This record gives sequence, C-alpha cells and structure tokens, in this order.
Amino acid sequence: MKKRVAIMAGAALGMAFMVLAGCASLKLGSKGKDPVMLDHAGRAWGGKELPPWLETWNTSHSIIAVEKMPEYRGRYCFIAEDTGSNLKAVQAWLNTVAINNIIGSQISTRIGSVAEANVNTANNASYTNKLNDVMTTTRNATYTAAVKESDYWVKWRNYDPDDKTNYTDEYTATILYTMQKDILNEQIANEFRTIQNNANTKEEREMWTGLIQAVLERGLDVEARTPARNDNDVNITVFN
Repeated sequence: MKKRVAIMAGAALGMAFMVLAGCASLKLGSKGKDPVMLDHAGRAWGGKELPPWLETWNTSHSIIAVEKMPEYRGRYCFIAEDTGSNLKAVQAWLNTVAINNIIGSQISTRIGSVAEANVNTANNASYTNKLNDVMTTTRNATYTAAVKESDYWVKWRNYDPDDKTNYTDEYTATILYTMQKDILNEQIANEFRTIQNNANTKEEREMWTGLIQAVLERGLDVEARTPARNDNDVNITVFN
C-alpha cells in the first residue's frame, strides 16, 4: 500500500510533491471532475457525509484549517492517510500505524517553516547545519500527550480525465491525532534550549533565543511554503 503523510514542510528537507485530488462535493455519489465517493465508514449507520474534520481536510488541503475548527482550537492536528484496493488492509493500517513517527515528521517540518519565517539564514551555514540537527532530533523524539481523535475510511472511484469509462476504485483510511499546543511548544523550546546551551558564539545564542521566543509565543502556526520528503520512504503530501 502507498502511505501518505500530510505535513507542513521546511526548507531544510529534500523535495517531493504529491497532491491528493480535492473533493468539490463530499456527498455520497458526487459527480464531476473529482473522485466519486462510493462508500464510507458511516454509511452503515445512515451517514451521508464525511465527518466535519475530514471534510475540512479534503476541501482545504490545510492542516491549519483543521486546527482552526472550534473543537481543535488550542491543539495541533496530525493527519496521516493510507490508500489501497482492499478495505481490510487499510483498516489494519489504522491499527498499526506508527503515529509517533508521523507526528515527529510533521513537527520537524513545521519547525523548519517557523525558523524560515523568523530567522534570516541565507548567510549563516553554521545555523543551517544546527537547524538540520535539531529537526532530525525532533523528528526522532518521542512525544507524549498525543490524543487519537478519530479515524475514517472512504471508498473512492477515480476516473481517467480523458476517458470516463476507465476508472479505478480505491480505499483511503485517514487518522487524526491532536496535541495540546502549549505542551508541545514547551517540548520544542526545550530542544532549542539544548542547542542554545552548546552554542559557540553570542550570535548563535541570540538566534536560538529568538526561535525559542517565537515557538513559545506563536507556536508552529506557519503555513508551509516548500514541499519536502522525510527519510522514511513515505510519499509526503503537502497542501499549502
């Protein structure tokens, strides 16, 4: 199966790009240029539409748009997807997904965006190298207090845009985790403090002080500007 991880990207990572087709209408059997939804997890209980968080995710292609929903304000959202032709397989993925790896990758790339937005690194190779180190550390760290909010599967029919008689059916399983922003911000600031304590110059210490302040005051609410790929052989989907 092909794993997709939605992340906020940072300039310090390598390049890749894959866009999940948006859904202009998310009601069962919708038609048009987008995929047709044939079935979904809630249909057996009479549901006709996707859960609000998944609808927001599919239509906005923005993790921050999900975070702005009233029920998730004050929390970071982490979303991962897996696709395949077999429902049992994608359901099994929901039970085995290594969510800490996904959270670490998304945190790491959002840190890259925060750094890019707050510090001019164009002429500071030393800073860039240290940022790469801390992004690697945060990607591999273990994070606590993550809460599984929901998961959901959908069966789609994807048509060939040049031949409507040619199509493939595909299942997509999507999982949503959240973490309280102030708790995660403090964990990230602590990673920066460790780097700061080992800084060799006043200039470097001041740069890390600025990043610590940015994370604690404004958090990771920075839209990604650069698609990126991590080291886990995952097809990363960037939506901003």
